[in-house]
Amino acid sequence: MARIELNGCVGHALCNVAAPDVYDLDDDGYCIPPMFEVADDARKQAMAGVKACPERALTLVDE
Repeated sequence: MARIELNGCVGHALCNVAAPDVYDLDDDGYCIPPMFEVADDARKQAMAGVKACPERALTLVDE
């Protein structure tokens, strides 16, 4: 299991474009919630969203 930490999202929404099943956005295009768990089978998608963020606002942390 891993979790996503969010710090400094400015609403590009590219995480959601790369992995819409992992990253939810609020009405303004910001990633929500700021911390959530990622199942092992979604790890590859989660990492795609992390890499797509131009602000490097997302971090995948192993637990």
